[in-house]
Amino acid sequence: MKRFITVIAAVTACALATAAPAVAETITVNCDAGKTIGAVLAKKAEKDKPLVLRVLGTCAENITIDRDDVTIEGGLPDAGATILGGITIDGGRRVVVANLTITNSAVDGISAGGFSAGVLVTNGGSATIRDNYLKDNSTYGLFVDHASFALVNNNKIFGN
Repeated sequence: MKRFITVIAAVTACALATAAPAVAETITVNCDAGKTIGAVLAKKAEKDKPLVLRVLGTCAENITIDRDDVTIEGGLPDAGATILGGITIDGGRRVVVANLTITNSAVDGISAGGFSAGVLVTNGGSATIRDNYLKDNSTYGLFVDHASFALVNNNKIFGN
């Protein structure tokens, strides 16, 4: 009987340890106040914890996401933020890009094979790209390559 109780306790402990997903840390990034998305991503070393970045204002930067479970979204439901540059999802899985205007990706050359994209999903990355304006980028608004996956919903992609 003692062995049975020990086994049940061990199984229960394992189930509890794996049952609850990690709670996402949510950070507001106000680019109009001098903050950058890249600086927040570089500072957050806990790559095993989901991260939600709520973006306000206009961010003049190219962003690379090479970690899992990152959401970058416009901070206000009716007024998404603007990224002047591009977003590269470089192997990151379960990444969400939402409610943003992404434009001018060719400024600093976010590229794959010599062309620019507003959002580039590459090197096995997986992403949900939803409710964005991907406009006036050098070559592509969105490009997915190298064994990557993107679920694309309700975006307006034009002028690329």
